[in-house]
Amino acid sequence: KFGIALGISILVFVAAFVAARLTKVADMMRISSGANLPTLEVGKVVWVSKLAKPQRFDFVSYYAETAEYGRQVWLHRLCALEGDQVEVRDGRLYVNGKDADRNFTLSHAYITHVSNGPKLEGLLREENIYPISADSLVIHADKELLARAGIVARRYLELKGQPDPHISGVYNNSPWNRDHFGPVIVPAGYYFVLGDNRDNSLDSRYRGFVNKEDFAGTML
Repeated sequence: KFGIALGISILVFVAAFVAARLTKVADMMRISSGANLPTLEVGKVVWVSKLAKPQRFDFVSYYAETAEYGRQVWLHRLCALEGDQVEVRDGRLYVNGKDADRNFTLSHAYITHVSNGPKLEGLLREENIYPISADSLVIHADKELLARAGIVARRYLELKGQPDPHISGVYNNSPWNRDHFGPVIVPAGYYFVLGDNRDNSLDSRYRGFVNKEDFAGTML
C-alpha cells in the first residue's frame, strides 16, 4: 500500500509540474550565472510565475537577446518601476531619493593584496577574482564573507566623471559609469533591473531598460 501511495504521489507531482509549466502558472529556472550572488547561488533552482505581479525589489525573469547567445531568459532584481527615479551614487543605489541598498546583502568589487589569494580559493568563483597589478587583486564578494574569512579589502569604486563607454552608448552619451549613474526616470512600459552581484552583472546599466512586454515571470 505504501508503494502504491508513493507512486500515486509521484504521478500527481509530475502532472502538477507539467501542467504548471504548460500553462505558465509557474516555471522552473536553474541559476546559471553569478550575476545575483550572494543571494542566488549558481546552480540553485527557483520557481517563477508570469501570474505573479512583480513588485519593486522582486527578482524577475525576462527575455533578453544578445548577438552571441540569441534570445534567452535572464533573471535580475527589479529595482525600479516605470516613473521611478534611479540613481547610483558612490556605488549605492537610490530609488526615488531613498537608499535601496540598505535592504540587501550585495556583492561589490573590492581590492585586496595578492597574499589573500589562497584564502579566497573555494570561497569565490574563479571569474570573481582577477589581478590588476603585481600585488593587488580585484574580487567580487560581500563584505560579510570577507569579514568571516579575515580578509582586509577596500571597495573598488569607479571615479565620477569617467564614463563607461558601454553605459554612455546606451544612455545618450551620458558621463556615467556603474558607480555613478543617473539620475534617470524609468520610462512608461519599462523596468530597471540590477544584479545583486552589483559590479559583475550585465543589467540595465549596460543594456538599458527592460520592456515590460519581455517580462517572463516573478520569482516565487
